[in-house]
Amino acid sequence: WNITGMNDDGLLIGTGYKIVPGQEAKTDDGEWIIDFKNPQYSTTQGQPTSAIQHHGFLMLPVEVVDSSRTSPLRNLKVAKLSNADALDGSYPSTKVNINIDPDHFYIRIPNGAFLGKATVTVETMENPDPAFRDSKYKNPPVQVDLEPSGNDLISKSLLLMSDQADDGHRVDGIEDDAPNDRTFIVQLGGSFVIRNIKTDKLDSKVYVAIPVPASRTVDVAVIIMRDEPLENGGKLPITEAEVLDNLKVMRERFAQAQVNFTWTITTKDAPLAAKLWNMEFCYEDKTATEDRISEEAKLLIEKINSSASYTICYVNQIKDKKDRFPRGVAFFPKTYSHPDDKDYLNHCFIDGERKTMFTLAHEMGHLLTNDGHTKHLFLLMRGGGTSDNNNIVSSKRLLPDQADAIHTNLAKKESSVP
Repeated sequence: WNITGMNDDGLLIGTGYKIVPGQEAKTDDGEWIIDFKNPQYSTTQGQPTSAIQHHGFLMLPVEVVDSSRTSPLRNLKVAKLSNADALDGSYPSTKVNINIDPDHFYIRIPNGAFLGKATVTVETMENPDPAFRDSKYKNPPVQVDLEPSGNDLISKSLLLMSDQADDGHRVDGIEDDAPNDRTFIVQLGGSFVIRNIKTDKLDSKVYVAIPVPASRTVDVAVIIMRDEPLENGGKLPITEAEVLDNLKVMRERFAQAQVNFTWTITTKDAPLAAKLWNMEFCYEDKTATEDRISEEAKLLIEKINSSASYTICYVNQIKDKKDRFPRGVAFFPKTYSHPDDKDYLNHCFIDGERKTMFTLAHEMGHLLTNDGHTKHLFLLMRGGGTSDNNNIVSSKRLLPDQADAIHTNLAKKESSVP
């Protein structure tokens, strides 16, 4: 039989037959009932099977299944790799234990073990929306073997990664994108796609696309602040191109929580009353338990006058309550709880000259989780500064409870909007 197409109500076979969900499709010597909504296909003869073959026509349901290896998935998630022992050993020989990450998955052909072995070709597709689409998140085609396991054919465990450093790190000693590579780069809004299946008896095109959705999209305003007015020779602490790189890293990091971002970038002169070279952004209230936002920082926030959900401001220097000069500071309710500070929250400031590639994502992490630092070196929210470079053990992981906190706080914020 020659499959000639598919529409909403059935699979067209040649010119004379149509297999319709829940209805009989007549052949020259038998009848078949195919229910596309149920992976357990059956025949009118009462012989359940998931791989139907008749006169050279082979129907193979190809599924993407969860960590139990049995439940089909409608969506996929990006790996966090923050669970204990998910990463083992020092870089560059760090071992990635894929099965420990809760979002690992498999490719399966149920009841396909009679084939002996199969190879599928997979890839990822970038987000089709021009506002997000970036070809660097399109994983090229990779061949993945499926081996017999009980009655099924199934792959080894697989993971989706949100950045090239993670995707490029070898698992089982296999080079990135070589046959049986087990990690694939993707961006939120993209998809994991199976395009071909090959066995000893067939080499056929298929199309199975599993979305990798964002559950929320957050709007941020980005301000690049000159140290002085432009007419006085004011200089920007960072270029717009560098800021864009930081924002893309932020998208990669919070893909772990299924949160995407949109943004606007503008440049502004410093307010005349704010001396950015020696400005104190926060201080410790000796008469209370909470930290406070300085009057200078409040003035700066007022001059910025942002209506975005969250505002990021790059400046040339940050001075904190202990006369230290951190790479960033974020104003979030848990730490800055004084009633006089509530109108100045959800802003963070970044030292444009001293930041690392993860500083912006780290400070946004404070705002989104409404929480402080953690201790583990692999985590994005660790104290003491973020990593200067990007590899599999850099400070960029989110814990599951941090991802949960982000969604809880975003839901509260959304419900408070009139």
